[in-house]
Amino acid sequence: MALYQNFPIPSERMGELWTLLPVEGIAILEYGPAGTTHFSIEGFGSLQARKGSLLVTTDIDGSDIALGITKRLENAIDEVVRTHKPKLLFVSASSISSVIGTDIASILLMMQPDYEETVLIPLTSGGLHDYFSKGIEETLYLLAKHGMELEADKEEGDFFNLIGSCADDYNYEADAMELIRTIEGAFGMKAGCIFTSACTIDGIARMKHAKVNLVIRKEGIRAAEYMKKKYGIPYVYRKPYGKKQTMAWIQEIADVTGMTYDPEFIVQETKRIEEAMRDSAMRRMMHQKRVLLSGHYDTVSGIASYFREEGIAAVEVLACNNPKHATEEVPFTAEKDWLEIVDQFEGDILFADAVTLTAREDKKAIQIANPNLEHRIYYPYIPFVGFRGGLYLLEQILNLPISLW
Repeated sequence: MALYQNFPIPSERMGELWTLLPVEGIAILEYGPAGTTHFSIEGFGSLQARKGSLLVTTDIDGSDIALGITKRLENAIDEVVRTHKPKLLFVSASSISSVIGTDIASILLMMQPDYEETVLIPLTSGGLHDYFSKGIEETLYLLAKHGMELEADKEEGDFFNLIGSCADDYNYEADAMELIRTIEGAFGMKAGCIFTSACTIDGIARMKHAKVNLVIRKEGIRAAEYMKKKYGIPYVYRKPYGKKQTMAWIQEIADVTGMTYDPEFIVQETKRIEEAMRDSAMRRMMHQKRVLLSGHYDTVSGIASYFREEGIAAVEVLACNNPKHATEEVPFTAEKDWLEIVDQFEGDILFADAVTLTAREDKKAIQIANPNLEHRIYYPYIPFVGFRGGLYLLEQILNLPISLW
């Protein structure tokens, strides 16, 4: 078992809650101590995310633990359904209820016939089985599966769903807004459900009518595959950074939808980044900067490819924050070894989480990942992705202090 001080990997349960909490029109009932629910809310608040769902707890006492009595849980389910009438009710096991072996799935199966207007969905991991990525993947799938079975009016015109915009991803709101802006400009296609950082249960129900699903993180692929199989919705998986990746992303969307993108929009969007590249080419060629990248797999792999493909910077250190996503090119490094790597890094700029950045205050630093310590984001118009995000990342490297060139 690893010893963590600065980089504990969040549990499957935390991934479930981060994914569910922004969704309006659903409820989450935690079967466990009130303290675990309080901790969940505190952690979610640190992500600067907006809570849309109802989160309540049963609390538990000694008789629940020692005798396995579940009447408290059954009464709480009844109260939540009859008082709040959510369309979906997720019942989450805490670590304690998981350890004592409470069979939440069977209890919900037994109670479901009494509540025709609310679907009861068990979450049984208790945070004991896997990492946060598994919780996000599973919850995106369950939301899609059960949410799209609900009745929904079809929206007028073509629209797309953005899958994998989740609150745990640093700068998620600005990135989502940039991708939405790009697709609306390129194809004239509006955004449907922003799954799940800005969505409602009614929006999820309408997802089945989308023209295409745009998946921006690994954890969303399972839900997209389900929608493709059941509803025939094609999907594109990519989180694009810079001109080349964004153009490739737009072309993929055109290929799977049969739609044609607006060439005038592309000309206007690429013109500025091409001018910036030409303006900075000599400086970059003569003074290549060396960078360290760490964070979510899709973020760091995308930024690393952007820097390498377009000759912006030399990526000397590259790591992801989850061993389940690690590859030969993008490895996961244990905390003790990671801090040593950061300490010995002799390059110029760090793109990482707040803990890594504070470990080397002598280096130029750009935060691109959580955990976050104190940085606040109120202005959601500075993306990392897309055409504008590519410009911003280029600008950050070119505006290093002269002493670092």
